[in-house]
Amino acid sequence: CSDGGVFETITTEPVCCASDMDPRAFPQFSVAHPTPSTTGMLRMIDLSHPDLGRILRYPKITLFMDGTFSVVSKPFSQCLIVMAYEPAVDLYLPICYVLVQNKSQETYWRVLNELIILSNRQLEPQNVTCDFEVALINPFVQFPRANLVGCLFHWKQALRRKMVDLRIPEDQIKHALSSGKLDTLTLIPVDEIRKKGIRYVRSLIDESRAKGK
Repeated sequence: CSDGGVFETITTEPVCCASDMDPRAFPQFSVAHPTPSTTGMLRMIDLSHPDLGRILRYPKITLFMDGTFSVVSKPFSQCLIVMAYEPAVDLYLPICYVLVQNKSQETYWRVLNELIILSNRQLEPQNVTCDFEVALINPFVQFPRANLVGCLFHWKQALRRKMVDLRIPEDQIKHALSSGKLDTLTLIPVDEIRKKGIRYVRSLIDESRAKGK
């Protein structure tokens, strides 16, 4: 169906209901907004159970945000997944699935603004974990007290791609990316990485390789 038909289907009953027995809306927000970088309007739709939004109001929560592209159908291009810790079950739960039509900084800014509204303006994360996409990182200035942490998985992915580009043998890549080697750099103060950290991590890699021979 057309783009308009998709939006209408998602946001009307019975499709929009949380369940057959729960008439509350599953989409917590559906927003159309102009953007200076494209013509026309862009849409974003959040898909989340109405009971999960309360977690966003918890004090000093930890947020995780990441996007996926391959499972998203047109007219959307990305699904942003927002997770947070729920102490009642001692688990990190997916709070929101937000369908968006691009990956611009403006779009991410608007998503965060909608999450603030969804939390009754009580969203004040203590920690935020996301990948190293600048367009995603910059909008988190809306939370000046939050500690922004880069995702270890994405960091090691980037290291692996660079090592492959440098034609480093696969066994050496695997060894360097194993636990307690390159990831040790994340525990070293930034101002000490260049002078001390790299040399220290290199010694760890060389020492463990020598023991393995």
